Amino acid sequence: MTIQDGEQTIVTKDGKEKTENEMTAVLIRLEGGWTYATLQQRPKDEEPSPHDHLAPLSWLLGDWVDEDPDVNLTFSCQWSEDKNFLLVNYESRIRGKTGIKTRQRIGWDPLAEQIHAWIFDSDGGYGESRWTQVDNSWIVKSTAVMPDGQTGSATIVLEPAGHDRFMLKGLDRVLGNGTLPDFQAPFVRKPPQPAQ
Repeated sequence: MTIQDGEQTIVTKDGKEKTENEMTAVLIRLEGGWTYATLQQRPKDEEPSPHDHLAPLSWLLGDWVDEDPDVNLTFSCQWSEDKNFLLVNYESRIRGKTGIKTRQRIGWDPLAEQIHAWIFDSDGGYGESRWTQVDNSWIVKSTAVMPDGQTGSATIVLEPAGHDRFMLKGLDRVLGNGTLPDFQAPFVRKPPQPAQ
């Protein structure tokens, strides 16, 4: 008797479908040669896709608005067409005037094995961030380059509060050689538009 572990690939006659399995076989020797006593097959573990790694952030999908009466910040999040990235658009309006528009692409970095985001502002600034989940919250370590060449960094914390609310906090904010005050902004999910 012998035990063999291995992989098995099964292809349909037309070659269009393929299944890969891991297998464990117990073989016994009879007069005519070796034969299977038992054969166990199990689906081969597939590596999680970029989409799978981002799934814990799917609560961000939808349209959000900051509850601050003086600064109106809207936040919209959706899947990219290939579902491998989250696409986020921010727009601020301060006392009715349009401020900076920001586009963010959130993806999975297989080298760092961490969620990574790339950020582009309408004024020419850009940045990137690394995301880490801690309990129910997300800690976002970000760095940025301003249009004038100054650099900045911050720790952003996103704290979900149920399905339709989250708190966004800005901590340890640095711009050039100075620091900026901490802030927090409560966001609520926008209600759906009434049917026309």
